[in-house]
Amino acid sequence: MQRVEERMKTRISDPAYRAVLIEWMVEAARGLNMDAAEVNAAEAERELIDDALLREAMARLDGKVELSLSGADPLEQQGVVLTSTNGRLAFNNQVRTRIQRHQREIQTLIHEALFKKRETSNPDI
Repeated sequence: MQRVEERMKTRISDPAYRAVLIEWMVEAARGLNMDAAEVNAAEAERELIDDALLREAMARLDGKVELSLSGADPLEQQGVVLTSTNGRLAFNNQVRTRIQRHQREIQTLIHEALFKKRETSNPDI
């Protein structure tokens, strides 16, 4: 999982990563289910979060959620965290948290890949 995190860090410089940030913000905003939220991210990602990116995310939410960049210190880990404007609720969509959230699916994929490979190479194992 650490290698996955390291590989994800290399994606930040890819122009297509903006779309990933938008997707994560939209998912977090829907999970948070508030009218307004502040977006925070790691330093490198915050550099990508401009008004245009926030507008794109809000458009994907049909204008039902007002997003703004958080004034808090940048996050230490990659990904986004959306916090309600009153600070009471937050939706963590950081890479490490996303991996944990999908751990069962990841383990299933790994298990299937390992055992299917064994079955095709040596059916007696």
